[in-house]
Amino acid sequence: MSQPFTLTPEQIHELDGIRKERRVRIKDAFAANRQRMTRIKKVRQTLAASAEPMTVPELVAATGLAAPDVLWCVMAMKKYGVIGERSSDDGYYRYGLEEAAADVPEDDD
Repeated sequence: MSQPFTLTPEQIHELDGIRKERRVRIKDAFAANRQRMTRIKKVRQTLAASAEPMTVPELVAATGLAAPDVLWCVMAMKKYGVIGERSSDDGYYRYGLEEAAADVPEDDD
């Protein structure tokens, strides 16, 4: 028969500290992800409402988000096939929703 596994009070205290530290990190990661998803949703809704494909600067103006945030959203959405490049305008690509992505319903938050 095997001996039961026991922890010393010091080990228990150390594990409690690790649990508390992880709790904060996990909470922060969830909050950051919610912010990213909110930004992506805003960019996607703006593109869906637009009659024409839009450039990143146009999306920045229309959404009110910071340029690096919009660019991150556009690149993430492009990577996963949600949007695609339509044309080039003065060095900026114009982006529009892909056909398959237009049919996917939005998550209600």
